[in-house]
Amino acid sequence: MKQNFLIIAFVISAYFLSQWIESVATQEVVIAKPKAIKIDSFFTDYKTIITNKSGYIKHTIEGKSLQHFNNSISKIELPIVQFHKKNSVDWVISANNAEVEDKKNTIRFISKVIALNLQEKEESTKLSTEMLEVLTKEKIIQTDKKVTIESSNSFTTAVGMIANTEKEEILLLNQVKSRFYEN
Repeated sequence: MKQNFLIIAFVISAYFLSQWIESVATQEVVIAKPKAIKIDSFFTDYKTIITNKSGYIKHTIEGKSLQHFNNSISKIELPIVQFHKKNSVDWVISANNAEVEDKKNTIRFISKVIALNLQEKEESTKLSTEMLEVLTKEKIIQTDKKVTIESSNSFTTAVGMIANTEKEEILLLNQVKSRFYEN
């Protein structure tokens, strides 16, 4: 009796499986084409000013050219970005190229990146790397590449860095080496 039940269950299962395979095999599969990424605007000698709700300047972005794509990404050639704090320039970052992701509030500087911290009136701090990502809302700058930080009394290298510009904290991640000089 148990053996007959197993055979009947197997036959029924096989029937439904064959019906399902046949229905899947005869269905037309429609694959949506990915949306083509196209330039929707292009500017030369580009400059823009980004303000907060009160009208104070948050940052300015300028470059030799800007290409904006329909996926909300912009590419800037020879960008110079000034980040403001309390109505004065806090950081200036330049590079060969940058990508701005509107939806993520991110600016990624690429190739020969130089960042100058201009907070201290007497001296500035110079940071150089090959890639630097700025999270504009969080006021975080970070890289996983080699970074060099220079000031009038120190020279530091590391691989990887996360800096909170609001809290004025820098975390160097790996292979940190520093030299300090007397003034």
